Amino acid sequence: MLRFFSPRRFVILALAALTLPIALTGCSKKVTSVDADYTELEGTPDPLAQLYIWPDVSTEVHVYDDLGSPGPSESDTLLRVEHVYRSGPGVVRTMLLDGGLGSGFEYFRRSPNGAYAPMRDYVVTLPHKWLESHWELYELTDTHPSGYTPATYQARGRLEGMPTTPSPLSNAAQLTGPTENTMVYTGNLFPARADTNFTMSWAPVTGAVGYWMHVMQFRSTATTDEIIQSATPAPVWNGRVNDQFVGFIAAPATSYKLGTPGALVLTYTPPLSGQNYLVRITAVNAQGQVIAFIGTGLDDIRVDAEGRIQGATGGGFGTVQGDGFWRIFPLGCAIVNPGGTSGAPNMARTAEGELFKIGSSAPNPMAGIAR
Repeated sequence: MLRFFSPRRFVILALAALTLPIALTGCSKKVTSVDADYTELEGTPDPLAQLYIWPDVSTEVHVYDDLGSPGPSESDTLLRVEHVYRSGPGVVRTMLLDGGLGSGFEYFRRSPNGAYAPMRDYVVTLPHKWLESHWELYELTDTHPSGYTPATYQARGRLEGMPTTPSPLSNAAQLTGPTENTMVYTGNLFPARADTNFTMSWAPVTGAVGYWMHVMQFRSTATTDEIIQSATPAPVWNGRVNDQFVGFIAAPATSYKLGTPGALVLTYTPPLSGQNYLVRITAVNAQGQVIAFIGTGLDDIRVDAEGRIQGATGGGFGTVQGDGFWRIFPLGCAIVNPGGTSGAPNMARTAEGELFKIGSSAPNPMAGIAR
């Protein structure tokens, strides 16, 4: 029987090899004075408290004038390109994934003089929990980074409500470069019905020490805005989704079959045949930064005479029909349909009732078609 989580020894070995992190998201207050000697936090490093960091990156939405029949057609022309952020340019996002004993976390960042200063004057609680594995997810954003280079963040867990020497410390996550939507998904988008535990695979990313994998489906309550924002990077999308699988695999591995050993598994439910699953793959480096996620390449899409959208990368995309226009946007993931076919309709409604279609592109431009 598949274990939903790995023994503590295995988890520590897997995560310690990466020195990766995960963190939270939030707005920061100005710190007027910080003791320059406060460069080390009291506590004990815990490889199960993983803090990750990345700059808030926009996703592009292309808006087309609907000149032909309703929906995509060869006669349609591009009206504008919209840049959609989760928070805004210049914002630093963090995510903490914790499998240890911490109960709530304090967040710290390096101030201009190199000392640690609290990001908030309170303990961050109310995480997203996976009860079967006892892992938790916290998010926090820094809307006004301190200016210290490289931007550095660390989290400390509370034990019995107080910070002490045994308090778990996350890794010190550092923002050392850009986060790019350049990953290519190389797995089969329509695996055979005989085994719905499909294999995910992707092209390796230079500098990656591991990859977070998230297989999910949006709930009916998800809005179009959230679906568009989900194309931005994050180790795990923490929104109105049903988690089918959340796991981590260390590099140099670039593939994983659902339901098999070899990965740290936070949650897992076997997929069903004939359903669309969004597969997010995120590359992280030894500094705890998200460095790459799956792209879509909207500049390369084409619409054929039958209104089918074709793309040249491994990412999925969505389209929303408006009054006299339609929008197309990346989903930051591949769309896998075990037991399905490329001709199957991929349509859903968001919470506000908008009809949108989803589709995948593949290295072979003809292999992934949205209808």
